Amino acid sequence: MSPLFRNPLFSLVGRIWWLSVVIPAVAWGLGGPGGLRLALEVLAAFCGVLLGMIGAALGHDAVLVRRERARRRAAGHRFLCPQCLQFGDFRFACRACAKEVEAFLVRTGGAYVNDCGVCRAPVFPRGGAEGRGVRAYCDNCVGGFEVDPHQRRRVRVLAAPLPADFELFSRADGARRGRALDGTSFVVFDDGDCLSYVLACDPAAGPEETAAPAHAFRDAAAVWLDTSGVEPLPLARAVDALIRQSQLPESEWRRMQVCVRQMLIDPLIRSRLEAQFENIRYGVEPEEFLALDEPVRGSQLAEPSATDLVREVAGLAPEREERPR
Repeated sequence: MSPLFRNPLFSLVGRIWWLSVVIPAVAWGLGGPGGLRLALEVLAAFCGVLLGMIGAALGHDAVLVRRERARRRAAGHRFLCPQCLQFGDFRFACRACAKEVEAFLVRTGGAYVNDCGVCRAPVFPRGGAEGRGVRAYCDNCVGGFEVDPHQRRRVRVLAAPLPADFELFSRADGARRGRALDGTSFVVFDDGDCLSYVLACDPAAGPEETAAPAHAFRDAAAVWLDTSGVEPLPLARAVDALIRQSQLPESEWRRMQVCVRQMLIDPLIRSRLEAQFENIRYGVEPEEFLALDEPVRGSQLAEPSATDLVREVAGLAPEREERPR
């Protein structure tokens, strides 16, 4: 039912609807056909006013919907639930009872109706009443979260398949670690414009543990690997687990951007990665990985220089160019 019907005017009409029968009857009895006609004209005018009010409110909301969609599209804002890691619509919950409130009420700022449909608490401060406010709402796990940042940021999903790599990100400045309802561990960074989620992978995950259609794993855009001291087999298992959990079609996971910390890596690992992925970058530090705005399309295989090969044979660390920060 539309929240408009909780407007005080419509509530009043609902209580006195019987007058629409009594008034014509009294008018007929007192004034005959002329009185009845006048009563019906008055009732018709009143109904026209009510319908006009409904039309104006719905038209106002339609304008706000288009404006809000355009704003979110331009800003790239999305909602990713930090409790179940599912992408969802922009929905809202009452702070008083944690039940969902209509988006119409929130968009219009309580101009037409300002109470929660469940607990009747005022949502916005109006008429001297203190509003309780709203929170972002996930209809998948029915969780409630702060609107800012969870509905006012871009969202990037990254992955660190190796446990040691995930622990490195979890100790970084600004990291907030969490665990989703399905057991997925993650670290989230908020730079004021974008929420960057770094997901951990379960190397033992089987086909039955693949991600749901709206799960963050399905949106993973980039992977970070530190191959130092890692054997080819454990790394291959970790990468395969990521592919299995993401449940992406081959054409999509092959284009996933893979960032490797080292410039020179084990030839077996290099061959395996380049056989699986088309878009690989070498020599990417964790800070650079988090700063990547969008995955770069097309292969970016950074071939080691002759100087790097000589230094590798000599057992020295490869020289790296200074990158602008």
